Amino acid sequence: MFYQRGGGLCAIQRTLGHDLLPSACQHFPRRCLTEPDRVAVSLSHYCPTVARMAFDAGARLDIVEAPASLVGHIPLEGLDAREALPPLLRPGLLMDRAGYQAWERSVIEILATPGTPDAALAEISGFAERVRAWTPRDGDLCEAVERAAPRGGSFPAEVGRGQGDGQRASQLAEDYEAVRASVPPGIATLPPPDRLDALDSRWVAEAWPRFAQPLRHFLAAHAFGNWCAYHGMGLRTVARSLEVALSVVRVEAARVCAFAERPLDEPLLIEAMRAADLLLVHLADPRTLAARLSEVEEEARGCPPSPRALSPEP
Repeated sequence: MFYQRGGGLCAIQRTLGHDLLPSACQHFPRRCLTEPDRVAVSLSHYCPTVARMAFDAGARLDIVEAPASLVGHIPLEGLDAREALPPLLRPGLLMDRAGYQAWERSVIEILATPGTPDAALAEISGFAERVRAWTPRDGDLCEAVERAAPRGGSFPAEVGRGQGDGQRASQLAEDYEAVRASVPPGIATLPPPDRLDALDSRWVAEAWPRFAQPLRHFLAAHAFGNWCAYHGMGLRTVARSLEVALSVVRVEAARVCAFAERPLDEPLLIEAMRAADLLLVHLADPRTLAARLSEVEEEARGCPPSPRALSPEP
């Protein structure tokens, strides 16, 4: 309500200075997970500057020490897991934090590897299943994670393209509605657009592969410091949260493209990412969403083959 469109600043910030903004405003767009040995800071793509950063072709995707300009001047708020048990590997079996952080680092490395986001998610899902089979009899968890992690290469563009338009749109809408259903009552949200399959086919599908890098960077922001690790019931839940995040972006892309009446391009994908993180990060209740996504922990699944066994893209 205090935003001044002409000047591009909040009236409080312009008049009184940044230090007198409400703490939530000062903290935005940071999303923090506080653990005994670290504070993991990721950024919400609802911030347009963050969304644009995802398109920087020269950026190296990695976990780095946060600069003081990002974290040195305000108290960091978020999910405080310092007194919590470590994340679950699967229902009934805890990981240790070193093992989970090794898993997280490998997921970021997968998302840093050239290839489509769908291929990266397929690799992450297979990786989760391999690690999920661990038992204490197998020795150190961190070493088991490192053995199960993929090693180099690129992932084939064909992974994840087997669905027809109707089946794909149905899954996208189902994922989107799972997030909407996690928004507390009284907060208005939009359903997926009508005829999502036709909109996706007309405006999004052809251009989607061109934006593999920014989409993988978007997913990396969701993978790092993911609250589902503590609210959910295992690694499948964390992997599923990334699949759902990508689905939400694609639904929002169909919406903004249909409104603009033009195919997906960089400005429209930025708006889709912003809308996706508004819903995923700022409106959905994280505990409720994690509980919904944790249903995958009870599914009977085999261990998917590693896409590394397939032909890499040129």
